[in-house]
Amino acid sequence: LYYYIKQTGKMSKWMGGDNSSSEESEEEQPVQKGGGRFQSKWAVAFDSDSDDEDEKRVVKSHKDKKLEGFKEILGKIKNHEKIKDFVSLLQDFDNLNKERQKSKTVLEVDDKPHDLYLKCLVTIDDAINSFKKEKLSQSNNKAFNTLKNKLKKLVKELDEYVREYKEHPLESEEEEEDDEDEEEDDDEDEDEDDDDDDEDEDEDDEESEDEKSTKPKAKAPAKKDEKEEEEDDDEDEDEEEAESESDSESIDLQKNQGMTPQERRKFWVKKVLDESSSSEDDDDEESGSEDEGGKKKKKKGEKKVKAPKQPAQDKEFKETIIKDENQLQFELNDENISKYLETLTEKRGRSGYNPEIAINHLEQMEKGATQFLLKIQIYVSLISIRFELSKCTHDNHMSIIQWQSAVKTLDSLLEILKENPDFKLKESVEEDESETVQGNLSNFLERLEAELLRGFQGAKPKQPEYLQRMRDETKLISLAQKIIEYYHRIGNMEYKARACLIYLKHIYYKNDNIMNKVQELQQGKTFQVHIEENSEKKVFELASIIYMYGKELMKITATLCHIHHHAIHDRYHKARDLLLMSKVQNSLAHCDGPTLILYNRVLVELGLGAFKQGFFEEAHNTLSEIGCFPRIREALGQGIIQKADKTPKQAREEIKRQLPFHMHVSIPLVEGVTMISAMLLEVPNITKNHFDIGAKVYSRHFRRIMEYYQKNLWQIPQESTREQIANATLKLHHGDWDTCFAIIQKLNIWNSMVGSERVLEMLKSKVKDAALRTYLHSY
Repeated sequence: LYYYIKQTGKMSKWMGGDNSSSEESEEEQPVQKGGGRFQSKWAVAFDSDSDDEDEKRVVKSHKDKKLEGFKEILGKIKNHEKIKDFVSLLQDFDNLNKERQKSKTVLEVDDKPHDLYLKCLVTIDDAINSFKKEKLSQSNNKAFNTLKNKLKKLVKELDEYVREYKEHPLESEEEEEDDEDEEEDDDEDEDEDDDDDDEDEDEDDEESEDEKSTKPKAKAPAKKDEKEEEEDDDEDEDEEEAESESDSESIDLQKNQGMTPQERRKFWVKKVLDESSSSEDDDDEESGSEDEGGKKKKKKGEKKVKAPKQPAQDKEFKETIIKDENQLQFELNDENISKYLETLTEKRGRSGYNPEIAINHLEQMEKGATQFLLKIQIYVSLISIRFELSKCTHDNHMSIIQWQSAVKTLDSLLEILKENPDFKLKESVEEDESETVQGNLSNFLERLEAELLRGFQGAKPKQPEYLQRMRDETKLISLAQKIIEYYHRIGNMEYKARACLIYLKHIYYKNDNIMNKVQELQQGKTFQVHIEENSEKKVFELASIIYMYGKELMKITATLCHIHHHAIHDRYHKARDLLLMSKVQNSLAHCDGPTLILYNRVLVELGLGAFKQGFFEEAHNTLSEIGCFPRIREALGQGIIQKADKTPKQAREEIKRQLPFHMHVSIPLVEGVTMISAMLLEVPNITKNHFDIGAKVYSRHFRRIMEYYQKNLWQIPQESTREQIANATLKLHHGDWDTCFAIIQKLNIWNSMVGSERVLEMLKSKVKDAALRTYLHSY
């Protein structure tokens, strides 16, 4: 019925009247009472059917729908970035993550985010990093800070994928879409011009129709038939093209089955034609696509391929863009090397920059450079890039190979500086100064020490890797000696004091007796541990330099190291006098965490030193605060506090404060020495002042332990150090000094004390004296 009405142009009386082509005739005809409703319903139905048939229905896959969601969010992000609307950007960021969770099963393989998701993240990251500090509203500022923190945390989790995307970003289709939109706009403008011409002709026809209203139109159905035939031909052509494309794709897939992955990638990658060939092809296309009216027709499925932009470098130095990224193709001379160093400084920190490739290039240029200034620049760049590479690792510290390479490079740099004594590195360089190099050796040394400490914290004790890191400590000490000589030669005492502090930190805790035994064991071996011949003199020299030229915190650290060195070498009175005269206790409120840990270590070693000399009261007074403290490991930097409400930042700070295993103090030794000192003081005091309520009490903690131990009716075998000393205390209280000393002698804590044989002989006589005084006071 529809096609009959369309061809004849007539409507039956049952439908409510004739179907005229002009709108004016429809308005002029009166609507019959019986057919008005039928006419409106069927007319709407026919119009909707014709619209559905004219518009082809597009079936989209689930994957395409998810990709369109990402594209829509990306467009919103770009719009909100332009107007600096961070509240909307934060909402877009949340919607982006929700969209990712919904599309994980469709788009992601092996939990790798899709490129569109990464593109949205990078776009937001660039917007935040490029934002200059301006006055924002309260809500906008709050949204900016929240978005910055959330994005920083997410980018850190997806660091590997984000860096990979920045190196190989998603090819932007916006330029192509813009070009297509422009061409479509041009076509629309041309169509509008044609429509205007057609409208003018229609107006003339209408005027003639008014004059000749009685004459019917006979040519209208013929025009419609011609249009329908043209549409049918176009549909047939589209079907043939789709079939040919599907056939070609099936042939390509059959070809790819026998290809290697590299050949398959070359087959499918988009190819850019040369200018000459592309221009010829464009001329052929232009000549072939012009029709009789001179208009250009756009082929279906055709896309523009834009030539890559030329880099803004000199044409003579195009050879730096190489085929193999790890190998340099240009000639190694001083001019090319200096140009490459300039381009390298511009590329660092930007997208597409790879530190590993830059290190390979610099190592190759090191062999070809002849001028000492270029060599210095190469060495400084190598060291700084190796430090950058450590940030990309999963454990966030330099590997052993990279650390050793950085030490070797810094050693070579010091040799060149020694051969050229007139040349000096500067911390800041102006643009006019061409024959200077920016660099700071003390900063390099401090960074190497920090990376070595992270290596100790990441390695397991008593493993080959940890022993390898201990050998690296010797290399750091020898490097610190050379840097001290360099700054002494150029007269920079501030940086010399910084290098002296690093040197002092790595020798203050070493006992001469232990190092002498190590020296005997390492005779005949190629690698030897660094040993000072006169450690007391060396520590005094380094500390004196820091006292004169160092800052306040450096002076406090040097003083504590000096006291620690006196205490472990049985120079108790020197250590005590230096601690009292320096008044370090008054400055602890302004010190950082590592300095407070060092102060606790000094107190422990000072108490152990007093115990070795037989000063039990001084030893107990020094150790009572730390030895009886339940969290002694955290106070000495040898453990982590387990808290449920601890933030991630606090956990990271506590991990940074942990000391290496070879610098630990034996916790059972500290607890045992504290209790033995309290036993020798409290047992005679209890028997002497048994009925005196106001008598002096040396250790309330020790008395509580003994009360708890005496209340137990069933005495189980003693296992811990505390229980064994409590049992020895009961024997001493009854005057049985022999059994008391035998229990103390069997403790395992004496293996951790240097000179334990001499200490036990002294302790035996002290136990006899305490037993005798106890017996006299009791009986």
